[in-house]
Amino acid sequence: MTRRRHMVAATLGALAVATGSLVTAAAVAAPHPTGAGHAGARTAAVPRGPVILDEDNAELDDGAQSMFMLLQAHANLIGMTEVAGNTWVEQGEEDTLSQEALIGRHVPVYPGANTPLSGDRRHQLGAEQKLFGPVQYTGAWAVPEPPSYRQLPEPPYGGYAAQAPERESAADFIVAAAHKYPHQLTIIAGGAFTNVALAIRTDPTIVPLVKQIIYMGGAVTVPGNTSAAAEFNVWFDPQAAKIVFNAPWRKQTLVPLDVTNTTLYGKAQYDRIVAGRPTLIKKEFKALQGPGFAKSPRMTSFVYDEIATAAFLDPSVVTSATNDFVDVDTTYGLDFGRTVGYPPNWKQGTVAGPAGSRQLRVVMNIDHRKFFDLYTSLLHS
Repeated sequence: MTRRRHMVAATLGALAVATGSLVTAAAVAAPHPTGAGHAGARTAAVPRGPVILDEDNAELDDGAQSMFMLLQAHANLIGMTEVAGNTWVEQGEEDTLSQEALIGRHVPVYPGANTPLSGDRRHQLGAEQKLFGPVQYTGAWAVPEPPSYRQLPEPPYGGYAAQAPERESAADFIVAAAHKYPHQLTIIAGGAFTNVALAIRTDPTIVPLVKQIIYMGGAVTVPGNTSAAAEFNVWFDPQAAKIVFNAPWRKQTLVPLDVTNTTLYGKAQYDRIVAGRPTLIKKEFKALQGPGFAKSPRMTSFVYDEIATAAFLDPSVVTSATNDFVDVDTTYGLDFGRTVGYPPNWKQGTVAGPAGSRQLRVVMNIDHRKFFDLYTSLLHS
């Protein structure tokens, strides 16, 4: 497994202890026999309307798998917008383009923000950790920025793509798409939220034009996975997360660590994906994940952006959600990047959260069997 999944698998025990409870086998869908469970898994109609997937893609990571899910489901994916976070934008551009080329598809890829709204904090991380506590994962900041998308530290799986990224920026593309498809556009944001925040700053009128936005990010009732307080996507650019969460969208859905911490991917799910006739996606899974499972068959990792994508493709995957007013702590200190949820005051019917916070649908539980049936069927086919 690559990048973020490597990190999660290695620190699973530590994170489970930090949350106060171990993820049990009951939290993970019981596997079907190998290859079973694919037929009939995609029973829900594919949602209509254009979709933008805003990601910090790497090879076969959660963002790449979300892209595959949307393409395999024949969703109307009109653009991939890349943002720094898990990877640098240059890495995300090429990894996205090369993986599209592997399966013979092309969705335009738009370069986005390589720096958070508040600036590059790489030089501050040592001091931050001394003051505020350890940081488990720093994403792109752990490696040098590539000179270009054609000059990566290692060539992507399958080689460099012939296609190039678009010249238009991610923020400008989001703005143009919102105006082109009023009340139709869905944005699925699985990286830091800088691109979306910049789109709002560029043209605030897009907010009521977007049909819905679905985020993977935040940690509402559980500790963070980067600092003790913050989930990685929010920690990387807290100011952007605050702008985006506080915007008056028509519909916002948040998929936080509260639910991703209960959802484990392991060899049973891998076996379901790679079973049967060979496909180009299966070949990539075998090449990039097969050696890891051969060496450590009990290796597991959390599932992230794929849950947000599944919630779009089949909303019935979500079994419970709160309607909290959500805010982000942007004070530079111990709680920098903390996502805070405030439930409405049920007695008085008034807002319990701070001024400016908006009500988000916060996913707390999913049907794990239904999720993994959808996930594996799309990647298996």
